[in-house]
Amino acid sequence: MNNAAISWVMKEKYLGVTLFGNTCITDLSAVVCKFYGQFNNILSVLGGNTNEMSTLHIVKTYCIPTLMYGCEAWSL
Repeated sequence: MNNAAISWVMKEKYLGVTLFGNTCITDLSAVVCKFYGQFNNILSVLGGNTNEMSTLHIVKTYCIPTLMYGCEAWSL
């Protein structure tokens, strides 16, 4: 690009997923930790005596999009 050299890096973060250069392995541990953090926050606020369907709806609305963000990059 404009005769500029592009440097090679060992890892890069793309859409919240860490990609490793030599092996093309994706690291999802940060995404999974964020999912569990959100999930535990929801359960701690709601407590144990709540409607299961409303809890499931809240988890599907707030936690699953965080987990699935950048899933297109997983197969890279």
